[in-house]
Amino acid sequence: MKYLLLFAAAFALTACEKVIDYPLRSTDEKLVVEGLVTDQPGPYTVRLSGTTGYLTNGQMSTRDADLVTITDVEAGLTDTLRRTEAGVYQTTPKLGSGQLNHSYRLVVVRGSQRVEATSRLHPCTPLDSITFVYKQKDTDAVAESGYYTTIYFREPAGRGDYYRINAYTNGVWRNRNELFFFDDELYDGNYGDPEIDYNINPRDTVTVEMRAIDKAAYDFYLGLSNAQQNTGTPFDSPPANAPTNVRGNRVIGLFTACAVRRVTRVAPPKPR
Repeated sequence: MKYLLLFAAAFALTACEKVIDYPLRSTDEKLVVEGLVTDQPGPYTVRLSGTTGYLTNGQMSTRDADLVTITDVEAGLTDTLRRTEAGVYQTTPKLGSGQLNHSYRLVVVRGSQRVEATSRLHPCTPLDSITFVYKQKDTDAVAESGYYTTIYFREPAGRGDYYRINAYTNGVWRNRNELFFFDDELYDGNYGDPEIDYNINPRDTVTVEMRAIDKAAYDFYLGLSNAQQNTGTPFDSPPANAPTNVRGNRVIGLFTACAVRRVTRVAPPKPR
């Protein structure tokens, strides 16, 4: 399993997330594309931004497009997204919800620049249950006393599944600045039981969301993890770009389709 602590907000994969100031090899500006389709009700969001790069310590800024579309390849249906604010585009009711085992293709056109990305929406195994274990800071080697959450799920047999976990306490996204993602190497064909590494209070309401991401998303997060191990000093080699599934000139980013499963429970009272 991989825990990636981001020093900016997490790379956007929901409407409320923000872009990450991602280090690049050079001063060349690149278009940053971020988009998501799920099997939950839309609308879905595509964000466009730009950066002047790692060497000039550039900052992300929004970019507009002449055309943004998402196509359900199997259904032969193309939705033209509407601009809701600078650099932000949303699907219309025409697209509907994402369908399992369908591929989705994103196209962005800006002047002479055209970029594309495709992602397949894989099924997500259900979350069976959540358990809570109360741990003491002084005796259990944890940062803070409180309940710690473990989730359980049956991982389908057959290698090649990838997951991302989001966790919420009383409606607040607790791991907003930390990506929790993993492949099925440890759990393939068995029960998965990862612990979510933060404390909650007695009687808190906990919601855990699991997303079945594709390999491109997993590789992207892993690339970010490797890049952030670079301290950015003049004595370091320039960080490599994270792998991207967005094809075209001067572009990075991630477009992904994923199924989502959630489970909500209330933590018990504090043990006596």
